[in-house]
Amino acid sequence: MNKSTIDFVNRMKSIRKEKGLSQIELAKRCNVPQSTIGRIENHSMNPSLDMVMSILNILNVNVELVENAKVIKGYDVFGKEYGCMLRNDLHDINSIEHKLMQEMVRLDSISEPFLYGGYQISYPMENNILYSFAQRFKRDNDLESIKSLIHYTSQIATNYNTPLDEMYFGGTEKEILDRGTDWCFDLARLAAVILDCLGMTSRFVFVANPDKAYHGHVLIEVFYNDSWGVVDPLYGYVFYDNTPISAKDIYHSSVLQELNEEYKNMFKQVAIVDYNPNNEENKYIISKCNKYTLTLNSIVQDGTWKLGEDK
Repeated sequence: MNKSTIDFVNRMKSIRKEKGLSQIELAKRCNVPQSTIGRIENHSMNPSLDMVMSILNILNVNVELVENAKVIKGYDVFGKEYGCMLRNDLHDINSIEHKLMQEMVRLDSISEPFLYGGYQISYPMENNILYSFAQRFKRDNDLESIKSLIHYTSQIATNYNTPLDEMYFGGTEKEILDRGTDWCFDLARLAAVILDCLGMTSRFVFVANPDKAYHGHVLIEVFYNDSWGVVDPLYGYVFYDNTPISAKDIYHSSVLQELNEEYKNMFKQVAIVDYNPNNEENKYIISKCNKYTLTLNSIVQDGTWKLGEDK
């Protein structure tokens, strides 16, 4: 562990004791062996992001201070303006999408050790409704399987031609597959579950350009070839250069530099969140576009209204 990770773990241990929780009690609530909590607290095991967030939630700590730095979590990871947009996201407020936005963590020097230093969690997917469908993307190696899938999801977006005010959003991954979409969050969720069905752990990557109003995107990061690599289910990009390119490295990668400036600059800020598709508390609710999003869609980046749009 590096110094920031050690300081963070020591602070969590202190809070656990302040709240009168034993390692055994905390382990039970996290649904892990007591030895896992013990190894984390004695600095012999790096906790994953999922484990860190479970512990923070159980200890009722949303933002924990470590040497005057913050692990920033939730809607406001990109600032209050973006936080307003995310709180008004067109998915139902009780949906899995809003739960994920509430749990995402901004990638920075404090959170990076937990995001990239922990063990990877895989979920049993044999009973998932998309498990058999996912096998059609299986190739000779993980990279080729990913390319096959991401080409497929990008074609879903390319062939989708429904006006925003007539679209449906959210629901189960099977419902997203059946109706089609060109909405980045829905496509990311579909691709993430299919990759999980192929035995590759995936998680969501939220990106934003702080220099432009409401300029963000949702992709996924998949663990393969012993590393995390970003893929874009909407545009069909697989970020790879002899090894997978992670969200922490992507902004300065030569692969991203070859793409247009507008797309590249969305990676100026990054937030990451794990997704457990087997969690029984997930709520898969279908919604339609709300007035807030329709209004945003009618405004161009300089704040003026698009030609032909009513205020």
